[in-house]
Amino acid sequence: DPDHLNEAARAVFQRRVATQLGTFVNALQNDAAAVLAASIQHSSGTRFFVFNPLGHTRTDVADIATSLPAPLRVVDVTSGLEVRSQLIMKGGQQFLRILAENVPSVGYRVYEIQQSASQFADSAATFSNGNATLENDKYRVTVDGRGAITSLVDKRDANRELVQNIDGRLMNDIGSGSGSLEPENAGAVSASIYVNSSGFPAHKTRVTLYRSIDRVDIENEVTQNFGSTEQTYSFGFNISGYTVRHEEVGAVATAKLLNQGGSYSNDQSKYDFLTMNHFVDLSDLQRGVTLSNWDSPFFKLGNSAGASIDVATPKVMAVIGMRQDGNGFADQNGDSYFKNRFGLQRHGTYDQAAAMRMALEHQNPLVAAYLTGGSGPFPGTSYSMYSISDPDVMLWALKPAEEGISSGTIARLWNLSETAQGFSLLFNGTISDARKTTHIETNTGTASFTSTSLFDDLPSQRMQTYRLAGTPSFQQNQTTVRVALKVFLEG
Repeated sequence: DPDHLNEAARAVFQRRVATQLGTFVNALQNDAAAVLAASIQHSSGTRFFVFNPLGHTRTDVADIATSLPAPLRVVDVTSGLEVRSQLIMKGGQQFLRILAENVPSVGYRVYEIQQSASQFADSAATFSNGNATLENDKYRVTVDGRGAITSLVDKRDANRELVQNIDGRLMNDIGSGSGSLEPENAGAVSASIYVNSSGFPAHKTRVTLYRSIDRVDIENEVTQNFGSTEQTYSFGFNISGYTVRHEEVGAVATAKLLNQGGSYSNDQSKYDFLTMNHFVDLSDLQRGVTLSNWDSPFFKLGNSAGASIDVATPKVMAVIGMRQDGNGFADQNGDSYFKNRFGLQRHGTYDQAAAMRMALEHQNPLVAAYLTGGSGPFPGTSYSMYSISDPDVMLWALKPAEEGISSGTIARLWNLSETAQGFSLLFNGTISDARKTTHIETNTGTASFTSTSLFDDLPSQRMQTYRLAGTPSFQQNQTTVRVALKVFLEG
């Protein structure tokens, strides 16, 4: 059967490419982290850096493997203050999890592990209702035996319920299964509900709340091949009068037809599934919810079909696997493991850049590694390579030039605002030249700069690439560029 042979060959090719890319990217991060760990000044103590590859300062959790026994405390070397920490287990290995606050953009903070009792004895979240409910200062989430979220309460908005039962499915709902609810890794930084569920297909779910982090994290693992059936996680939102926005390739689209005020053609097209990319957001004029998507390629909005986009049913169905119109591999080419990770955040008035920042933070964890050097070019406390003046303008990619770091650093910026924005990109070093380039790094003209800043005006939704060159002190930053490169490749 020629068609079968072509499909089999395509599957082999795609697996090979995925393996090669994964091997390259993982090796790149490991090598870069090792070089950075040896380049940060370090004289004594068990210290590690936490690196933020994103273009804005952030607070998030960071995990580092450790065999040290409790009691442990962790101190921020920059401030000299203890930070929240706890020991957790992941994949049968012990990690130390910390709440890393205000980690600078494209930069790091250094922390020291000390073997003494922590001052933080409280819990990031509490369990109730037979371990079915997990609650922190921002959210109260209830999970059932199939891993579905039956209730998600926004405590900052008069205990507003965010979940709606739509067509018999709730939130993060695969549609079947039952299992026991187990508390997991509860401590001063985070706590999780874990469900190992039966049903078809068999699956596992982990829902996590944090201290001081405005996000509900969901990790799903399907552990069974599901044949020719279409499988999705359904998210039913309790919202009306809403607009749906989602990231397309290089743009944020409004999921309506043009004659409804949206981004999609009125002509005959197929809108059964839309591209999911980093996030989907449902918002009315006062409030909304952002759904960060790490793994699912497509989503169905409500009961959209054919040339019709359903703008009346606040349901997002995130694809685990499907075969549309004969395209794709039959029976998932025999695979029996599928991971889908999501993050949820409520918000006030819709802010496109804020939605993207939340999604990038969820999908690009902080990178941690132990310091191994002595003297080095980077300070032993904290460091930031770049910062951006305008929160609506995002550093979307950062990498050595294709010709090598001696030919400059490539920075791609995206104005996510619906209006034109002027920005300055402040560099911790000296800039000697700046050029605008195409996205394939062909110079197109000069860019405005000073010895420490690049500045420009970007129209709404414009993405622009720049080539920056500098003094030797500029090029020593190639280490941080390489660490950032790994994460932006994945993003």
